[in-house]
Amino acid sequence: MPLDKDEIINKNIRINFSLPLITLTVGCCLVVFISYIFLFNKEINRSITGKIDVAAMVVEHEIDNLKINGHTAAMGIADNQDLIKAVENKNRDEIFKIANAFIVMAQVDYCTITDKDGYVLARTHEPDTYGDNLLYLHHIQSALNGKREEYIAQSITINLGVHAGSPIYDSEMNIIGAVSVGYRLDNQKFVNGLKAITMCEIAIFNNDKRIAATVPDTNDSYGQTMKTPEYISSIVLSGGTSTGRINISGQEAVFKYFPIYGADSEVIGMAGINYYTAEEKKKINFFILTGISITLAVIAGCIFLARFIMTKVEYRLSIMMNEVRKADEKARKAVEEKNLLVNTGEIMNNLDVMIFVTDPETNDIIFMNEFMKRYYSVNYDPTGKKCYEVLKRSFNKRCSFCPCYRLDNEPEKTIIWDEHIAITSCIYRRIDRYIKWVNGQIVHIQHSVDMTELINAKESAELSNRSKGIFLAQMSHEIRTPMNAILGISEIQLLDKTLSPNAEEGYRKINESGNLLLNIINDILDFS
Repeated sequence: MPLDKDEIINKNIRINFSLPLITLTVGCCLVVFISYIFLFNKEINRSITGKIDVAAMVVEHEIDNLKINGHTAAMGIADNQDLIKAVENKNRDEIFKIANAFIVMAQVDYCTITDKDGYVLARTHEPDTYGDNLLYLHHIQSALNGKREEYIAQSITINLGVHAGSPIYDSEMNIIGAVSVGYRLDNQKFVNGLKAITMCEIAIFNNDKRIAATVPDTNDSYGQTMKTPEYISSIVLSGGTSTGRINISGQEAVFKYFPIYGADSEVIGMAGINYYTAEEKKKINFFILTGISITLAVIAGCIFLARFIMTKVEYRLSIMMNEVRKADEKARKAVEEKNLLVNTGEIMNNLDVMIFVTDPETNDIIFMNEFMKRYYSVNYDPTGKKCYEVLKRSFNKRCSFCPCYRLDNEPEKTIIWDEHIAITSCIYRRIDRYIKWVNGQIVHIQHSVDMTELINAKESAELSNRSKGIFLAQMSHEIRTPMNAILGISEIQLLDKTLSPNAEEGYRKINESGNLLLNIINDILDFS
């Protein structure tokens, strides 16, 4: 049956509309597919880098944990009374027995005990090696100086380890020795444990020499047979971090090497993280093949529909997420304001001064500390009440002497004034000003200090000074008048040429002694 005109028109419209749409859809699918391949590859690389960074953080965190655990363990064994007694008696067998029991209980790798001069009394990891001096180790020096510290260092028997030191005190708090406990970084136990956590290959180096690793060398050895390439070690041993790609036994890996610091922030070694990229490459290839298959299967319109739906969903989701973010931000600010208000209140409640905060516009109390509540016998929460109703009680409006009147005109000013409370006969110094409260609101704050004792003390001191002045004036007159008379008579008699030698000598002594006594009295009065 021939088609009618309307059907022909509809068919032409569908053809003219479908061809450009299909072409556009195919083009868009190819662009999207290629873009996804690029982005997926970029994301894989970012993921690898992220894993390397996380693994490095895990290694650093694990070393920090070893320091903390070592510090705690060193303190624990240093306080062991049996060990203290054994060190005092220098009983090596008993020291070794206690130390061995302790490393099992504390789960540390080793324990070394020295005397007060730094000479080794016992080692758990090298029982037959003792008598050598460990003062070259910083944590031993610090322990024998009374400090508890921990460092990463190399010792005679350990290539690299986390060492924690603690002094050993006798009953009179004299340092009689030092304890050194810690964890070895130069064994497979440490690196294998990190590999199990990070899923990366781990290597530890003393300077540029490998001392422990999860990947064997060409001789199937995990020990000290390899050195780091010069282009890596030169950067890391200078305090930097080296990253890149390297071939390990025919497999490509991404690496990150970073320094290990000892005492005085000196670089003494390196930690290396290696992550094989073979699995990620398989993921990329699989993604490409799968993407091609899916793209060819749904290129006739499903992607366009999916993108249309996703656009709607993403739009709605974006609106919802914006609302959630706004609500979270509002809740976070509310919690921060509440915590800040609680902390501020706790500080003010611990002060032995009266403090209260009000809204200068409404006179509503925002905060009143416990000291002020007790003083005014406020046994309820006054928040939201008018300040004049709580403090004056008989008032029904703002007090005429309220400092807020002046602060309204001079908001940057601080007002200091004294108020005498007739009921308690106390004088309080009030200090008022406007400040920004924890929620950003401008509020009026007043704190009051009882000045009664200080003012009374000042008045007593002034009265004492006046009494002293009167006393000194009287003493000056009563003592100096007769003394001047004695001196004057003796001087007149000395002018008489008919005096016998004995009389003249007597008057001279009277005059000299009188002058000496007068000078002493003058000095005493001047000093007073």
